[in-house]
Amino acid sequence: MKSARILLAAFLFLGGGGTAHAQSPPAGEAEPAPALTVPPVSAPVSASTYTLPGSLEKGLRQNPTVRVADEQVASAAARYRQQQSQKNLQFVFGDKTTLQEKRASSFGPLTVPTLDSLSSQITTSLQLLLTSFGKVENQIAAAFLQIGVESENARTTRNNLGYQVKQAFFNRLKSDASVEVATQNLQVSRQSLSDSQKLFAQGIMARYDVVQADLQVTEATEQLARARNSVQVSTASFLTVLNEPPRENVELEAPREIEVDPTVDLAALQALGLKRRPEMLALEGSLEVARALLDAARSESQPNLTLSADYIASPGYHTTPQDMYQLNLGVKWALWDGGYRSGRIQEAESDLRSLEASGEELRNQICLQIERAWLDFQLTEVTLATAAKRVEAAEIYYDMARQRFLNGLGTSLEVQDALRSLNDARQNQVVAVYDRELAFAALENSVGFDFPLRRLAVRPESLQAPGE
Repeated sequence: MKSARILLAAFLFLGGGGTAHAQSPPAGEAEPAPALTVPPVSAPVSASTYTLPGSLEKGLRQNPTVRVADEQVASAAARYRQQQSQKNLQFVFGDKTTLQEKRASSFGPLTVPTLDSLSSQITTSLQLLLTSFGKVENQIAAAFLQIGVESENARTTRNNLGYQVKQAFFNRLKSDASVEVATQNLQVSRQSLSDSQKLFAQGIMARYDVVQADLQVTEATEQLARARNSVQVSTASFLTVLNEPPRENVELEAPREIEVDPTVDLAALQALGLKRRPEMLALEGSLEVARALLDAARSESQPNLTLSADYIASPGYHTTPQDMYQLNLGVKWALWDGGYRSGRIQEAESDLRSLEASGEELRNQICLQIERAWLDFQLTEVTLATAAKRVEAAEIYYDMARQRFLNGLGTSLEVQDALRSLNDARQNQVVAVYDRELAFAALENSVGFDFPLRRLAVRPESLQAPGE
């Protein structure tokens, strides 16, 4: 049995099982190269590109804050319909059922039932309030004006949300620019390290110079990591304000450059803000509402004149007509209300005075906000020019320090100091560029108006309030 297993093994090795001998190439020929296993290539995820106008449109469409504001407008419209229903035709049904002792009246030998033990008085009425001489009419007018107030409040919400979108948009662009600066700094730091290592190998520089250059590379690597982390954080903030789901490969397209009309001044911007800010329009609407409510309070003691068509049935009452049809003209007039009307008038007058005082304060705050935003925007022009000059000077200083170092005339400390100055200058230039963008967004928010084509100019048609 053992010899049979040995023969079987030999057959498998030399015959059909001898795969190695069967596939061996003839002498003198090279073995074919082994087959390569190509890993599956995943399709690249397409980047989502956002523009500033598209981001504003998405934010205003998708952010739940806007829906909340729109619901406030819908609620005001519903309250208006409630107030208006007081002047609509109303159908009233009434039933008074009584359980009492049965009664009858005797007329000689004749006994006639007059009241059953269970009786009812059923009334149906069509009623129409003809006039309240100002009370209800002014309440309806106030409710209608409140719709406009809530609409302007919703526009305020949209204006503020647009500013948040712009802030998130430009903060993300600033983070992208910071990554570019950090990458440049890392490249220059590695170049400085390479220079130090070559000079150390030649015996020209000390080991300390190499350590310092290596430290600079480590710091530049950390700066790049922080910049990339800032990109992730700013991307999350940007997508959150748009109410977009988290996603990878988000790219932003920088908007066109800001243009400034040389004739624009602070007075024109303040006039524009007082005309376009939704808070001012909401205040004007609130003042009209307050005046309408004051007129309603003064009309509180006026009579109500009502027209009604009634049908009355009295089952169980034998001495009362069973079916009566009536057409009534009713007057309801409170001749003495115990001081209720006087209190309402005082309250409405106080509310009106409070709104008028708030309006003066709001105008002052808007003018102050516009002035601050305008001054900040003007300052960014100077800051941006200064930052560009500092980058130019830092690049020249670094080139000079590096050449001195390579020629043995300077120290590594001089090179590292020049490199830090260059990195700081480049980073400050990024901050200056996007501070100007953010200042322009703040100026647009302060006047309540997005300048077309990002051109800062005040035209006569822009001084008209929305809807005029």
